Amino acid sequence: MLFVLVVLFSTLLLAEFLAAAIHLLAARSVNRFTGLTGLGRRAGYLFGAIDLVGSGTVILGFSVAVFSYVGAAIFAAVCLFVLGRQVQRGQRGRALVPYSVYLSWAVLLVVFRILA
Repeated sequence: MLFVLVVLFSTLLLAEFLAAAIHLLAARSVNRFTGLTGLGRRAGYLFGAIDLVGSGTVILGFSVAVFSYVGAAIFAAVCLFVLGRQVQRGQRGRALVPYSVYLSWAVLLVVFRILA
């Protein structure tokens, strides 16, 4: 049962961050990222690459547990950074919900991976 939850949260994180990586690296959502964080286009490309690395480690985590932890840590760090930038820019309420949810998925992946 716990492994099913590991697969569930891994899949949720992959659905979000792999898509984000593709969109950021293809410059489709760099403007949205810039609007959230106030950072430039280069930072958007950098975060796309970081999301791609995190996605790869989560995929490897299906067979080697330590990679799940690394991927979840990468995603948690990205979420915390974006949330911090949003708060600094005065965004409140609903604007903070998406990255808060993604952060909770990363934490739950670690918890269920430890318990599995």
